[in-house]
Amino acid sequence: MAAFGGVRANLAAGGVCVFDVNTLATCRAVYSSLLVQPHEDCVLVLEGRTAPDLEPGGAGEIWIDRLSPEAGGWWRRDRTVTITAITRPSGSRAA
Repeated sequence: MAAFGGVRANLAAGGVCVFDVNTLATCRAVYSSLLVQPHEDCVLVLEGRTAPDLEPGGAGEIWIDRLSPEAGGWWRRDRTVTITAITRPSGSRAA
């Protein structure tokens, strides 16, 4: 709860805090896969860089590339790297 108090203290009046949560199963599936999604003006590539048997307490890494065509047949790559830690709350037990 202290963490949310800190978030609230740092938000502007009327501000919104947005976050997401990944489960261990999601990280094992998505963060170890390759997904290519072609669009009209770009190609999105999601490349998981994590072992599919990631253990609790481990970290998952994923690269998200946006490939955009440029003049002369060249392509531009804009990359975002996301790293997420998988933790187990204290006092919880493994399923």
